[in-house]
Amino acid sequence: MLKSMTAFARVEENHPLGQFVWEIRSINHRYLEVNFRLPEDARAAEFTLRKQLQDALSRGKIDCSLKRRTTSDTQVDVAINGPLVESLLKQVHQLQDSARKGSLETLQVGEVNPMDILNWPGVAE
Repeated sequence: MLKSMTAFARVEENHPLGQFVWEIRSINHRYLEVNFRLPEDARAAEFTLRKQLQDALSRGKIDCSLKRRTTSDTQVDVAINGPLVESLLKQVHQLQDSARKGSLETLQVGEVNPMDILNWPGVAE
């Protein structure tokens, strides 16, 4: 008996942190191949999710994506990891000094964009 592996599922859920959208697509494939696209703060769950799929499925190409959209009703408290920010800024200043002194001739270090610092893993929680 043949079983089709082609499927698509989409679930949307509103939450105080925003709107979450799960999409799962599968197509027939000789082996099991699982791919995830998750927000950075949800990557820690990837191993557990992958294990659950491997326990339940033996074959297929499975693409899973989780998207979070913030809405005007989204209530998020952001905590900044101050010691990490200080450490990052210290390293940037050392790179800038080294570039000015000529010890790193090929390095071009400009001004620091605060949004780049906030996007660094572990800075904003």
